[in-house]
Amino acid sequence: MKISDCPIFVFTTLSSIKKLQIWGEADAKGFSSISNLRTLLSLKIFSNHTAISLLQEMFKSFENLKYLSVFYLENLKELPISLASFNSLKCLDIRYCYSLESLPDEGLEGLTSLTELFVEHYKMLKCLSEGLQHLIDLRSLRVTGCPEVAKRCEGNWRGLTRNCSHTKCVYWLVFIYFFSL
Repeated sequence: MKISDCPIFVFTTLSSIKKLQIWGEADAKGFSSISNLRTLLSLKIFSNHTAISLLQEMFKSFENLKYLSVFYLENLKELPISLASFNSLKCLDIRYCYSLESLPDEGLEGLTSLTELFVEHYKMLKCLSEGLQHLIDLRSLRVTGCPEVAKRCEGNWRGLTRNCSHTKCVYWLVFIYFFSL
């Protein structure tokens, strides 16, 4: 199911949805109603220019969620620590969330099934989370377009991924470059 440019939506009876894409602005009531979708496997949230946070309650009942994508939430300041409850999550893909400064340590701890983590185009991201050490099944990590992380690394890419040294990660693609928007 795809919802586009619908600022007011509420899910009450569509409890068997497996895939959901939300494009455009949405209010807090709509986001919190997503928590009713207990069979959801894939959630993509795109182009919400007003959201500064995602509600903790929204993520509490996604035991089956495998894929979470968050793109172009330009004012998003933080990710909820309730991400830790996503035991089944395989892929976390977060891009163009320019105001996001960090990945929550507590939010990554429960993501023990995560195999892919994509972190792209965070102007304000200062470092990768200590919570990466809990991602024991991580196979692929991609970090691109994070100028603050690049400044801190100063060419020391090994230091960037030291929190993942114990994982089974077989594919690293870490490109960090400076850019201006």
